[in-house]
Amino acid sequence: MIQVEKSISILVVDDDKVDRETISRLLDKSKLNYLVIEAITVDEGLEVYQNNHFDIILVDYRMPQKNGDELIVGVRNHLTSSDCAIIVLTTSEDDKLAEKCLRLGAQDVIAKSDLTANRIKKAISNAQARFKLDIEQKQLYLKAKKAAELDSLTSLPNKFLFDELIQSSIAGKPRSIALILIDIDNFKRVNDIHGHDVADKM
Repeated sequence: MIQVEKSISILVVDDDKVDRETISRLLDKSKLNYLVIEAITVDEGLEVYQNNHFDIILVDYRMPQKNGDELIVGVRNHLTSSDCAIIVLTTSEDDKLAEKCLRLGAQDVIAKSDLTANRIKKAISNAQARFKLDIEQKQLYLKAKKAAELDSLTSLPNKFLFDELIQSSIAGKPRSIALILIDIDNFKRVNDIHGHDVADKM
């Protein structure tokens, strides 16, 4: 049975026409099965992103009006979708710039002078793998956070989250806070006589 390689959908956001053409040539040489949509500004890129699915975004860092880091933030804060890897392309060798982009949610930062067909192919593959790991780590974090904050039996906030919410409510200087305490008399006897399983059901 012949396996058909899945097409990779790529959004290229770069205001420089020559750079966009260079990227297209390198993608052709890389022998990747791909589809490309181009945008020339961050705002246009975000609009295109919100109306299409992409596996990869290749974004120039320095652009008029808004820089590539603002596109990263826009994609990662998108309410309905944040499901693609981001590679930032830059003419700068500034390590702090690269660190900033990675911290905001990019998977890789590449100097434009280093771009070759092989480099872009490997960068896309590595960025997708890193993005998958990022998603898995985020899911593990959220699972651990839920376990730390919610009661395993009732899924209601536990004492830890209760303390956090009370502290933030007090810090916010609300006009009034009401606390209602609900108790079941002699509940310990249910545990002692009938066991924890019955008490849990109760």
